[in-house]
Amino acid sequence: MNTVLNNLKKKAIEVRIVKSDEATPITKIGLDKMGRRYNLIAPEKMRMISIESAKARLLNEVKTLVCTSCQNYIQMVPIKELPTNVICPECSSGKIGVLSYPEHEVRKIFDKGKHVRSAREKEVEEYALKTAKLVEAHGLLAVIVLSGKNLRLSEVEEILAKEHQINDKLFAQIITAEKKALTRSFW
Repeated sequence: MNTVLNNLKKKAIEVRIVKSDEATPITKIGLDKMGRRYNLIAPEKMRMISIESAKARLLNEVKTLVCTSCQNYIQMVPIKELPTNVICPECSSGKIGVLSYPEHEVRKIFDKGKHVRSAREKEVEEYALKTAKLVEAHGLLAVIVLSGKNLRLSEVEEILAKEHQINDKLFAQIITAEKKALTRSFW
């Protein structure tokens, strides 16, 4: 370093300003070394870590399932314990609603007569009916996507239209939708 500075002082080296859209060879070397310092995990490896993390988080979610056909089956279940074909153990219907409310709250709502439910309770029932249609059509896949954080039903339907298997692509789609939902909360 001192040699370069001494040569500059003696005017043995000339400094020129180069205007270019591309980095100079020396700049490229510097950027590459700095990039290695700050990029400790390769992007592809980081993507896989993110997908595996989302997979573990979503499969460990506990949801309240309710049979919208017989309304006798209401149970909180970890998603990882569900079979691929989600059906009611009471009536064998595939119309299983997926809710994030505690089991006792859901039970209270469905034990009430339809005419005595509050507006909020009717919304919960409607949401259960809508999610039940998705579970009937897509099974466990729908339950997993419905477990994504702050996703709208339209976003869940969009993901289910694109992905038909439980794989890394599905979890990547969920992550992307969750990121959009997070940014939406700031607007």
